[in-house]
Amino acid sequence: MKKPTTTAAAIALLVGGAMLTSVRAEDVQPVRIGVLTDMSGMYRDIMGPGSVLAARMAVEDFGGKVLDRPIEVISGDHQAKADVGAAIARNWFDNGGADVVVDVAQSAVALAVQELARTRNKIVIHGVTGSPAITQQACAATAFSWSLNAYAISAPLPKPLIERGLDSFFFLSGRLLLR
Repeated sequence: MKKPTTTAAAIALLVGGAMLTSVRAEDVQPVRIGVLTDMSGMYRDIMGPGSVLAARMAVEDFGGKVLDRPIEVISGDHQAKADVGAAIARNWFDNGGADVVVDVAQSAVALAVQELARTRNKIVIHGVTGSPAITQQACAATAFSWSLNAYAISAPLPKPLIERGLDSFFFLSGRLLLR
């Protein structure tokens, strides 16, 4: 459970530090972490409800507060659709629903949310995104990604193989269907 705790600490420090102001105790707004994930589609099993639970557990492990502000976890289902994910993130950013958005599995959704975060100076932390554009062409100062990068995974291998004279490559793929 170290990864969720570390993640919560990083999020809390980034958000809390950026939002530090002097306010009365009754005016203290919570730091809201929006877990924007796929609750119903193809990423449901690797992200989805598990990501929401992990975020809540991490907040609890962290103590539930940062800089005397309570931390709340909210969640949304982007349905693996960029327009749905962008609409949820836009609502969260514009109406006080989230200070930071995390998870954002699916590259098209991630790119849409990253652009919204950039224009609103909000933080987005990506989970499973395969597009190199996340950290290259669409890179944003308020975006973070710790997951795979399709270019970084695929590019290093062919060059040394080609240099050794290998010139034929095959991609094998299968699909497991459970009934």
